[in-house]
Amino acid sequence: MKPIPIHPLSFLGGLAVAALVAALPSATQTATPIPTRSQVTGIVPASWWMTARLFTDVSGTPLQSYVVPADRYLVLTNTDLGPGLPGLRSNGVTVAGMEAVEVLNGADPLWWIQRGSRIVIEPGSILTADAGVSGQIWGYLEPAR
Repeated sequence: MKPIPIHPLSFLGGLAVAALVAALPSATQTATPIPTRSQVTGIVPASWWMTARLFTDVSGTPLQSYVVPADRYLVLTNTDLGPGLPGLRSNGVTVAGMEAVEVLNGADPLWWIQRGSRIVIEPGSILTADAGVSGQIWGYLEPAR
């Protein structure tokens, strides 16, 4: 068998390419996680939902009230307060955004939140009903930012 001559520069070039190919995998970057922040987009977590019963006797003494937690906003989605006036108060002030719903027997109307809207109550607020009014409120407690 006849010997094969190898050009010295080609041999050294081949060794350099082989060393580079062997070293490249160790130079790859490792993936680092990007910090994320939770944001509610459309679906309210089940643990945020709440309901409360409000009742004030005819003399105006609240028998059942609700205090919004200091670290949360209460976003009201529905009420069934009544009969009579739009009986929801936050820190003694009547809450706007309620609409009357007719009752079939001609009695005083019940009050509901306007269709498709929400009423946001500030953290730490005390919710009560007007004198002689009782009912429930529904909503969710969104964290204050």
